[in-house]
Amino acid sequence: MKHTAIKFHALNILLLSIKVYSLFTPRPAKIKNQSPKGYFVDRKQQFPSRTTLITNRSIAPVYLPWLSVSDDGESTQETFTRDNHHENSKQLLSNSSFPVVKGVTLKMAFDRAYAVADASELKSERFTCAQSLDLVHKLRRNSDCVLVGRETVLRDDCTLTVRRVDLLEDRKDQPVRVVIDSNLKLLGKEGSRIEQETNEGFIYPKLLRDGHRTIIYHHSSGDKNNNVGMMDNVTLVKMSTNDENNGMISPSSIIKDLEKRNIHHVMVEGGPATAMKFLKEKLVDRAMLIRAPVNFIEPVPSGMSDEILEEAGLVLLDSRKCGDDVVEYWVREGESWPADHVEDWPI
Repeated sequence: MKHTAIKFHALNILLLSIKVYSLFTPRPAKIKNQSPKGYFVDRKQQFPSRTTLITNRSIAPVYLPWLSVSDDGESTQETFTRDNHHENSKQLLSNSSFPVVKGVTLKMAFDRAYAVADASELKSERFTCAQSLDLVHKLRRNSDCVLVGRETVLRDDCTLTVRRVDLLEDRKDQPVRVVIDSNLKLLGKEGSRIEQETNEGFIYPKLLRDGHRTIIYHHSSGDKNNNVGMMDNVTLVKMSTNDENNGMISPSSIIKDLEKRNIHHVMVEGGPATAMKFLKEKLVDRAMLIRAPVNFIEPVPSGMSDEILEEAGLVLLDSRKCGDDVVEYWVREGESWPADHVEDWPI
């Protein structure tokens, strides 16, 4: 009996200790629902950009990789580490049940002043960090096609292929490259490059001769169409124009044609004139804007601003550090990001 009483007394002491501990242990503060995701972005300091967490006690600038919002608007928190984030990404990489993304995703890169290039450079150079480049290639591998304007091809001689990351398991082919080239200048002297060192004569852009599928939208007629006959990977699509677009091809007509070709997720990668056309017609569903901490000597303006993005129906959802850069995530008002956390997509 004596031993039983001692055990009972010890149990009471233990229960009392737990109760006292719980009373004096601080609990996670509830987060006021300031936006669809429960947070907003403080952009007063451009670099680095911060996500500001509003609590019922104070304002604390923190990054929120662990934040999620339940259906009733109350925030919940879950344990998050770099290791389990990468593990989750690996699972998503091979998970065919991951939501299928459709619509138009815009990607652009700028300096501090929304400029896209430096006119003082003889050759276009990358100015974003390695982590941002990886992010761009992840977005490419999650897209059915990568769309650019003719000037981007002429300036960069880009391939628009996925190279820095592996292709997804359910996507064995590179995304289709789509170029808007109203007058088919890529197939004429304007599109060719002269290799003087090897004396090979006219060399067409890489994406016309690397064997990967390419679609060129135009409204031209004439001998240039014959130049593509030797390129099995290139498809020319002639489009009609109207006065509303100043004789230019309407982006909405391109989207409709791509859908007929079973291309449903379009990544618009530039240049600024092409991006502005898609924004003007309010075709962009989400955008990833990369801001590099640089100032160009002779900035080439993009013509883009927060006001233009907002007029296109987009709202700023989040802003995150990515290496030395800052990535802004914009979505169509009322819509959500393809994943619960912006860093979980593109995978």
